[in-house]
Amino acid sequence: MARKSKSPLAVVQTDDIWYCAVHKMRTFVQEDEAEDEYFRPSVIIVVDMITGMILTVGIVREPVSAQEVYNTLVGVMLNPPKEFGASAHRPEEIHFEDETLVKNLQPLLAEAQVTVRFQPHREQMDEIIQVLDKSAFGDDADELPGLLKQRGVTPEQLGSLFAAALDFYRVEPWVQLSNDDILSVQVKGQKSPYFVIVMGQGGEEYGLSVFRNWKEVGSFFAATDPVEMIPRGGRHAFLYNSPPFVSFDDLDAIDTYGWELPAPDVVPTPVVYLTNKMKRPDAAMLHWYEAALRAIPAFVSDHLKTKPDGSHPPVEADLEVESSAGIKQVHIRYPGGDLTALENNLTRTMDFLEEAEMIEETGLPTFDQRGMEGMMAQFSAGMGAVSPSNDPALQKAQQIMYDAWEERIPARRIALAKKALRTSTNCADAHVLLAEEEAQTPRQALDHYQAGVDAGRRALGEDFFADPGNIGHYWGILETRPFMRAMAGLATTQWEMGNREEAERNYREMLRLNPGDNQGIRYLLLSLLMDMGRDEPARALLHQYKGDWSADMAYTSALLEFREKADSPKSKQALLRAIEVNKHVPDYLTGKKRIPSLRSDMITMGGEDEAANYASAYLNHWRKTPGAIDWLRSNYGKRK
Repeated sequence: MARKSKSPLAVVQTDDIWYCAVHKMRTFVQEDEAEDEYFRPSVIIVVDMITGMILTVGIVREPVSAQEVYNTLVGVMLNPPKEFGASAHRPEEIHFEDETLVKNLQPLLAEAQVTVRFQPHREQMDEIIQVLDKSAFGDDADELPGLLKQRGVTPEQLGSLFAAALDFYRVEPWVQLSNDDILSVQVKGQKSPYFVIVMGQGGEEYGLSVFRNWKEVGSFFAATDPVEMIPRGGRHAFLYNSPPFVSFDDLDAIDTYGWELPAPDVVPTPVVYLTNKMKRPDAAMLHWYEAALRAIPAFVSDHLKTKPDGSHPPVEADLEVESSAGIKQVHIRYPGGDLTALENNLTRTMDFLEEAEMIEETGLPTFDQRGMEGMMAQFSAGMGAVSPSNDPALQKAQQIMYDAWEERIPARRIALAKKALRTSTNCADAHVLLAEEEAQTPRQALDHYQAGVDAGRRALGEDFFADPGNIGHYWGILETRPFMRAMAGLATTQWEMGNREEAERNYREMLRLNPGDNQGIRYLLLSLLMDMGRDEPARALLHQYKGDWSADMAYTSALLEFREKADSPKSKQALLRAIEVNKHVPDYLTGKKRIPSLRSDMITMGGEDEAANYASAYLNHWRKTPGAIDWLRSNYGKRK
């Protein structure tokens, strides 16, 4: 029998029975197209259980409050779907699948004389939700499967693994270990050790990259194609991912069992990369991860020593750690193997991958500004400018290189560089291109850059180098640029290979020849000096270029002031000046934003790209300075 209510919902009550469910969707929504941040929405679904009609579907953001559910229900009561031909009315009962909602909504709906019941399972509602998921967001065939779906994996094991991952993340062992530091990790019972890179020092990816034998390490460092990097059995990694690169099943398990995460948007995600998809590791591998996540921080804090230059002397240790499978004995050795014997370097491999990814996105390599110098050379010749070299063969070879810089197809660029060398052995730019695009190892690149430096000296002539009038104008004189490019490549490769003192000497020589520094060598030298722990020379370099308003100079100056004077008026002033230069940097240094793995070579002063590039190079210097990031967070918050 219909009754009238004296509540604010003074509409006719019917004998209808509604069912209300709050369901997390199997999708992620980008909060802002300009920001790389996602959230998982929920839907509030209200169904008439007598007719089977869906009365409303409301998409809301987690966490869903009882008030939001109440507002949705009131909206349906006052404004039912017009297509049903119904007028405003109240149901007699509303059933909920969530007991907490029943408790919170009972007093609110009691005023409207609506009975609230807890009904935890309705097959009809399950079918509606499945159809809604599939129709709204497509098939879930490409979803990353949940860890609990792997054979033998239990909630108890995963809970212990997530606890180990939480402790590992909080300890931050990547502050001491770089991507070139490889550990040998052997849990008792293994026939041979696995080799591990702790990722995170650059602030892009966090976790463990695991190689099951040294051959896999060699193939990874030597690969020139991303597919070549994946061994037959897959590449194993334990990552700390953020949406959307996580498993919905894992997220649901986290909610169900209450496992604590390192941060709300940071989810431990062990994966196995195959050539065309990803799968999850089995129970045995998850046990190994748990032992490794417990043992590595203890090894780093208790056994690994760090020299002033940032390097570590060899060391090995046996450790005992607790795990869900009982006490585990773990043997760790540093270094895990001799990387120099591989004649390769992770930096060069990752540079290749970034370029390949950029080509895949755009269809073409990035534009090479060096090709524009051909027009400048023609203009200078037309104006009657005197060239340091009167060698027609070299001039012809250099013109071939201008064509090579403009060529978009890498194989043709390499072919043109070799043609230029056949035309003139004094063509430094040809060696530069071959070092960048043909060399497979740092040693090969180093040899090309050194040959380029030698060729550049021959092309310019020793009299040119001896003339003091040329000092300070080396980049302004167009013919000096191939030599200066070769010098920059030589110094940077020396740095990559661990010859820091030689790299510093070459960088300083370039600044002596061209103090105006059109190539940005001062930024490389500053980063190198910070890596070497040489604060005083770094301060002197900052003073030399005190008019430079870049993030590199401003934020590093603030960091050095904090190291020297802690939280002083002078250090605060330096930080506030840095924030004026680029307001985006603190978000990357404090972890509010993750540094993107793919960054553009083009820098916008004061922009997000400049901030990400600075943080990638200097994040660890801030981390290693006690209190620096907390000081930055505190003062940046006040500034905002």
